[in-house]
Amino acid sequence: MHYQPPHEVRERNKLAGMIRALRRGESLPPVLVCGDNALSGSHRLVAWEKMGVEADVVEMSDEEYCETMTELGLDPMYGNIVDYEDFLITAQALGFGVGAK
Repeated sequence: MHYQPPHEVRERNKLAGMIRALRRGESLPPVLVCGDNALSGSHRLVAWEKMGVEADVVEMSDEEYCETMTELGLDPMYGNIVDYEDFLITAQALGFGVGAK
C-alpha cells in the first residue's frame, strides 16, 4: 500500500543512510499511519519505496486520530498537525501507535 508522507524528504543524507541499511538487510522502525496517511516516517517511506519493500506500519484508527488531535487542542476535522513528533508522542501517551517511530 502507498502512504502519503507527512512531509517531503528534507535530509538526503538521512534517506541515503536508510537505503544503505535496507541494502544490508537491516530493518527500519515502523511508521504511524491512519488510513493512507502516514503520521511519521517520511524518509523511511521513501527508502522502502525506492527499495521495493513494503512499509512497516502501526495503524491508528480514525477515533484514535481524533482523540489525539483533541488532546493537542487541534480540530480533528479541519486542524493541521504542526509538529508530527509531538503528535506521535501524544498518541503514544494515550496508548495509540505504540511501537511506531
